[in-house]
Amino acid sequence: MIVELLGGLIGGGFVGVRERRKRRARVAGLEQGEVVKVPCGLWHPAITRGQWGHGEATINSGLPTWAYSGIDRQYRLAGGALTLGGVREPTGREAWSSVNPELRIASIDVGGSGGFQLAVHPEELRFVLGALGISDAAGGTAG
Repeated sequence: MIVELLGGLIGGGFVGVRERRKRRARVAGLEQGEVVKVPCGLWHPAITRGQWGHGEATINSGLPTWAYSGIDRQYRLAGGALTLGGVREPTGREAWSSVNPELRIASIDVGGSGGFQLAVHPEELRFVLGALGISDAAGGTAG
């Protein structure tokens, strides 16, 4: 049992290091204007049927798109007047059931016709918002 526990801790540490390296590489690519796929969650009344969907946003390739992980169908995220409603941490229920508690959730309003939410790592949030044409000054990029 102790060996299994230690193995889990060591393995989890390696996963964390690998994820940080991938995130740093994505941020470097975003800073250089490269096309990058940023892992994120999307909550949208139509696309994800009002539930959190896990996928990735493609940034710096024209209009930003989102797709479920492993599925080719892309959904446009931009279009219309987008404004930042706010940035928050996941609620306890979201963190327990569907959203990584390390992420920040940006609520995005779509020109008075509803909106959607994106759950993105704080280091990548300003790039995603920038690709959507949203200044992050209103809600900040907490974290």
